Amino acid sequence: MRLRIFLILFVVLLLAAVAVVLVVSNLGGLALLTGNGDGGNATSGNQTDGGSQDEPLLPTPTATPAMRFVEVLVARARLMPGTVITAELLTVELRPEDNVAVRANYTFSNPEELEGRIVGTEIPPGQAILNSMLALNSTDLASFGSDLALYVSRGNVAVAFPVDQYSGIAYTMRPGDRVDVFMSLTLQQVDEEFQSPLPNVLQLIDQEALLTGQYFFFPDTFNGRLEFIPEISTIGFIIPTEGVDAATRQVTQLTIQQAEVLWVGTWTDPRIVARGNDANIAEGINPESPVPTPSSFPARVEREPDLVILSMTAQDALLLKWALEVGINIHLALRAQGDGTVYVTTSVSLPQMIEQSGITIPEQGEFREYPAIEQVPTPGVPALPPADLLTP
Repeated sequence: MRLRIFLILFVVLLLAAVAVVLVVSNLGGLALLTGNGDGGNATSGNQTDGGSQDEPLLPTPTATPAMRFVEVLVARARLMPGTVITAELLTVELRPEDNVAVRANYTFSNPEELEGRIVGTEIPPGQAILNSMLALNSTDLASFGSDLALYVSRGNVAVAFPVDQYSGIAYTMRPGDRVDVFMSLTLQQVDEEFQSPLPNVLQLIDQEALLTGQYFFFPDTFNGRLEFIPEISTIGFIIPTEGVDAATRQVTQLTIQQAEVLWVGTWTDPRIVARGNDANIAEGINPESPVPTPSSFPARVEREPDLVILSMTAQDALLLKWALEVGINIHLALRAQGDGTVYVTTSVSLPQMIEQSGITIPEQGEFREYPAIEQVPTPGVPALPPADLLTP
């Protein structure tokens, strides 16, 4: 019995000793991990006088400067050119102090500086009022130019161009679109000396009468020249073509690229509208009501625009002007949004189409279509849309 008690006490003491050893080992490892090994006397890293440690390889943190804001006067509502500014049209907003307009001293902060000033260009709501947006006086408004000129890219010019439902891409263009210009030219070969269409009219003469100095024309003629005709080994009198359908050739090419659409609509003479407003005011009619259009200017529907204003280089504008004045067939093509591709195209003509498009020239046969192709009207849509589409 005593031996059993002795063995139990021995096992308990042994387990207690093992537990003490494990606790001491854990405390030593924790001291090494925290850098306080060797009884807390050893230190790692550099210490300052206050006992704090510096983190190695890290820069000293610097304080981020706070962004400063200043008060700026902005438009409370949309201000149109000619508007006299009052305090009710202004509001105050905060802008960063490093804003370009603020740093350049173009903005205003005191409402008294703006009261009574005249707006020179359209100012959208929320836009800071800048000194360059104001007119010196009411007569200075004209110096700002037209609103449209603000949208013409520097180095370009604006050109008005007449369109219909074919040439104007079915009236789908809107300001900001980019279009290309296609032109089709009908060419005729001309006599180098006469500068008249070929072929020339051949008029025979009496060669014996010519040799003997007698009258040799059959019949009388004018504006021609004598020329030896090798095909018939005789002298003929060549005169310019008159009243004869000369052979023509047509060629089509992409001539102007990426012209910007500035405006699409119908033209209204502002002088007519102004005179109508003056007459209405004299008769006590509200000038904002629709003004009857004079009979010489028929009413038009806005869904049928007849003009587009394009922005392009001066050289392209010259090309377009020349083409319009000589009657060249012109069509516009709409570009995809953001498409800046510059195309290199080959002009299209009948010989080019036959050579490169795989067209086979038909052989002569015993029959032809009836009626003749030149007697068949060209298919197309009406010049004006149906009346029900014009109803407001």
